[in-house]
Amino acid sequence: MKEITAFAQKVLNFLEPDPTEQKNILALADESAPSQADEMKKFKCRIIQARQKNEKVMVAGDYDCDGVISTSIMVDALRTLGIETGFYIPDRLHEGYGLRPKIVELAAAKGYSLLITVDNGVAANEALKKAKEIGLEVIVTDHHQFDEENPPECSLFIHPCKLEEPYQKLCGAGLVYEIFRSYGLVKPEYLQWAATATIADCMPVRDENRTIIRHGLAAMNDNCELHLALLTKKSHMNETDIAFQIVPRINCIGRLSNMANVNTFVRYFLNPDRRQISSYAFKVDELNSRRKQMSSQITELARGKLRLSRPVLMASDPSFHEGIIGTAAGGLCEQYRKPVIIVSESANGCKGSMRAPEGFDCVNFLKPFEKFEALGGHKGAAGFTVAKENLEEFDKFVFRHGREIEWNRPEANLIPITEEEITIENIQSLDALRPFGKTFEAPKFVLKNPRITSVFDLSNGKHRKFTLAGGATALHFNQTSQDMQASVLSIKEIHGTLEISEYQNRKTPGMIIDEIVYF
Repeated sequence: MKEITAFAQKVLNFLEPDPTEQKNILALADESAPSQADEMKKFKCRIIQARQKNEKVMVAGDYDCDGVISTSIMVDALRTLGIETGFYIPDRLHEGYGLRPKIVELAAAKGYSLLITVDNGVAANEALKKAKEIGLEVIVTDHHQFDEENPPECSLFIHPCKLEEPYQKLCGAGLVYEIFRSYGLVKPEYLQWAATATIADCMPVRDENRTIIRHGLAAMNDNCELHLALLTKKSHMNETDIAFQIVPRINCIGRLSNMANVNTFVRYFLNPDRRQISSYAFKVDELNSRRKQMSSQITELARGKLRLSRPVLMASDPSFHEGIIGTAAGGLCEQYRKPVIIVSESANGCKGSMRAPEGFDCVNFLKPFEKFEALGGHKGAAGFTVAKENLEEFDKFVFRHGREIEWNRPEANLIPITEEEITIENIQSLDALRPFGKTFEAPKFVLKNPRITSVFDLSNGKHRKFTLAGGATALHFNQTSQDMQASVLSIKEIHGTLEISEYQNRKTPGMIIDEIVYF
């Protein structure tokens, strides 16, 4: 077990009071023994059979980071075993999510006798029915929720909930990684890829997920495999670096499918040629810059359309790119601490994305509206399609239902801190508790009655930098009008995270402010 500092122990006691769980979090355990579930054994037998009979196998994936990496691991592993393997990920804008009958028919027409889904398939009822009709065998590997009374009709269904502990919370790529660990086929890059996907899909950082992320990050920082290394400029990474540097670059291809083909990203991961993949990584970086620019434009335009007095905020416009509205909604939700809906208007159907703070259930909020053409998601995020002629009615529903519904924001587990505790040594000591994520969130702190020695406005007052007693800084991005007008003397509390900033080779400890509470 790791030795940690007194400050890190103080933080750990707040995040996880249970001594047994503390030991699990700090444990330096090796990976668990491979899963012995019957599904794993059946998969191995079926793949051996496919190899012996020279069958062609098609892998059907998804367009997000988890889906791209799931597809890459599955295809690479099957080809390594000598099996002729093709793959297909649908176009987000024109085909939508998941396995469709068209994909099934295409696979059969090209002579594939076995189709394997990764990171999708549990809800592909029409496609599975079509596969049965035309005699195409399907294996579904997926981690999304499904109706236990009506599981997908296929020859083999592999889902984390059907496995033993500690494998029941895996993402799609984590599941594929464990499938081939059970098979006995493990490549170093698979662990790093699975760790990236686990972070991308915001999976609970407990049990096997914690092990995958911790060992994957250690491997990356020791010798990062080439495909991931080309997607970041950092030589040493933690889970936050993965989430904000590598994951958006992989996701942007699927989001902007009118500008790039997400299947090319799978070819990127499968290609060993450094010169070729370096060229593609450069194009990805350019496209990601374009995505950020588009997201900023949508966010600014949407901000001007929001009626901030409403309990649930909504903005719609024909210029909003449907692949970007989710990130825009997420940013505005974080800024205003309210549920936010952003809609991309089109005569062929309006696509909407909703994001909400913890404690609010997006799907339950939207369900009473009866004119959706499609609706899906979970508590914190949802997506939907609604006809253009029903958009005005939907806007009225959001306003009316937003006033009626009651929800309670969970009380933040803020850790009291003093100016004297905001030091480089203390901030660095928190690395011993990593990785942070779902079910073990990065620590957030409260500085009460802060002693502020100076204030400096940035970007014409959009952001503000405070200097605290002792020399630490506190940065407040995207201030509200209340923040801009408030006096420094009226600040009661500062809530935020700790971070070390570096400028001209000088490191400074500080806080990134989430919220300011005034007297």
